[in-house]
Amino acid sequence: MLIDSRHDPMDSDLSLIEWLENQGRKFVIILTKTDKISPRLREERKKQIQGAVQFCDFCVDVLPYSAISGEGRESLWGIIKREAVVS
Repeated sequence: MLIDSRHDPMDSDLSLIEWLENQGRKFVIILTKTDKISPRLREERKKQIQGAVQFCDFCVDVLPYSAISGEGRESLWGIIKREAVVS
């Protein structure tokens, strides 16, 4: 699932996380547009989201991502490949 890293998670984001958990579906939270915020804020946002999903059984990872800089691209492909083999 995608969450804009520039903003706090919306109620709809939290509802989707809850729904995915209740369905037993593995998911990755991708924090988008990380090139538009400072490294400090990026780390704070990642910790905020990790705290929100700390008791989730099906959240695979929280991944900062930027389509502009390419940050997170290799990690995302690694997760996709790893989870495709496991599933």
